[in-house]
Amino acid sequence: MIGRIALPLASLVLVAGGFGLWLGLRAVPPTETEIINAQAARYVTETDGSLTDCYAVPSGATVLTKDAKNAAKEMGLQMCSVALGDRAAFHRSSAKGETASESEPEGKAAKEIDKLWKWLAKQLKD
Repeated sequence: MIGRIALPLASLVLVAGGFGLWLGLRAVPPTETEIINAQAARYVTETDGSLTDCYAVPSGATVLTKDAKNAAKEMGLQMCSVALGDRAAFHRSSAKGETASESEPEGKAAKEIDKLWKWLAKQLKD
């Protein structure tokens, strides 16, 4: 009698456990990186833009950034349209005595610096 019940019961427990694991894995919220990547992909699709147009700042810096922009505007200062992200390439390159453009010439940090340089050069010409 026990043998006839044990196998179906074990199978049922195994299936229920697998289903519970599947549900648990589905309930894991997306990471900040996954959210940023999804939004960047959406931006590229909707605007026909480029991923290099997209940047993110650490979530704790948004209030400080807003306050700094408001203070600069109150002083009549012109704001740069280029934002530099908190990129690991900046940290790694400075530790080696290099710039991000030297250590990772095709990286995001180098592209941000290139955009900053182009913006600055235009401002100096005007």
